[in-house]
Amino acid sequence: MSANNHMQEAIKNDWQNRDYVEGVSLSILKIAEFLNRFEQNTRVKMGELSEKLNILERKMEYVEGAIQSVEDQKAKQ
Repeated sequence: MSANNHMQEAIKNDWQNRDYVEGVSLSILKIAEFLNRFEQNTRVKMGELSEKLNILERKMEYVEGAIQSVEDQKAKQ
């Protein structure tokens, strides 16, 4: 193998390695972007669920209080 062929092979391998590294880098960036969007969406949805849960808890406390009031009235009779 001549020095010229050896040099061309080294250059070809270098470009292949660069393409591979670029592909891996782009994949990592896409994964990071996905995870960031997922985290943001999850925070919003968890906030909405927390709000709905608080509303349900307040309603349940009201119903429990109403039931206790009825039971107390029946106990007095």
